[in-house]
Amino acid sequence: MNILKYRNGYVGNPRLIYCGRPKKDEYLCQQLLIGLGNPFTWKPTKKAKFKVKNLAESLSKYRQWLWKLICCYRDRNLEQLQPWEFRYWQLMKCLAIAIENHQVDGLVCWCIEAKDYVPNKGVEQCHTQILYCACLHMIESGLVDVNCDIDTLLNSLWE
Repeated sequence: MNILKYRNGYVGNPRLIYCGRPKKDEYLCQQLLIGLGNPFTWKPTKKAKFKVKNLAESLSKYRQWLWKLICCYRDRNLEQLQPWEFRYWQLMKCLAIAIENHQVDGLVCWCIEAKDYVPNKGVEQCHTQILYCACLHMIESGLVDVNCDIDTLLNSLWE
């Protein structure tokens, strides 16, 4: 999998999935949606949910939060999620399906460029690397199925 640093040439490519926060504000039940972006930030922004001290804390909290989403799904407790978290879960599940079906060549973010990325837990520089690892875990654990309209959901992330 390629982790690609955002460039205009990538926008709308159906084989690339945008994993940053959305450019425009969108709400569900009065809660700001964040696409596949990291809800934890140390930088000034209105598009993140939580402010933390630094990148290391942002990545650590993100990893813990993704595990919470996976466990809620595995244990059939999705009602414990906030509407914005449930939307994130839906997108993450569809991303895992697309990865499993070899429909994705790269994940696009604003942080790094890593061609042919091979997961190495604990040395991630970007939330997209953690997201990719979480998707692989979901696939290996049998937590994904093919009953998701991924074209509609994932293509909307570029907007």
